Amino acid sequence: MKERPVAVLDACVLVPMPVADTLLRLAEPPALYEARWTEQILAEVTRTLAVRFGKSRAKALYCAAAMREFFPDSLVESYQDLIADMKNEAKDRHVLAAAVACHADYLITFNLKHFVWQPAEAYKVAAIGPSTFLNKLGSPGSPYS
Repeated sequence: MKERPVAVLDACVLVPMPVADTLLRLAEPPALYEARWTEQILAEVTRTLAVRFGKSRAKALYCAAAMREFFPDSLVESYQDLIADMKNEAKDRHVLAAAVACHADYLITFNLKHFVWQPAEAYKVAAIGPSTFLNKLGSPGSPYS
């Protein structure tokens, strides 16, 4: 059994700052789980911060740079070849591919409907919302609590 669960964080949970802050703090030492993402996810976070939330490009880029700096082992690579095999929502295939590539236990997203055509569970990855994930981390009897 793994010491801690591994979770890929979709861009949609990394943009609302209260949610992102909570998830990232729990991934800091002593970590309750291992957070993962890709450059593509970080690019989406940067775009969303600039376009939807009106942050300057410099501030939006700072967020991704800080995540790279403080979580140097979180970047998932070598997942691109899996994207074409994913059957979920096209724009989120890269997220499921990253979760499969890094053998994640969870894929944390607000867009659960984007993962129903080919359930993430087919790859032994549970696509769940952040509230459900946080409850699992802290629930008594959890192998990770």
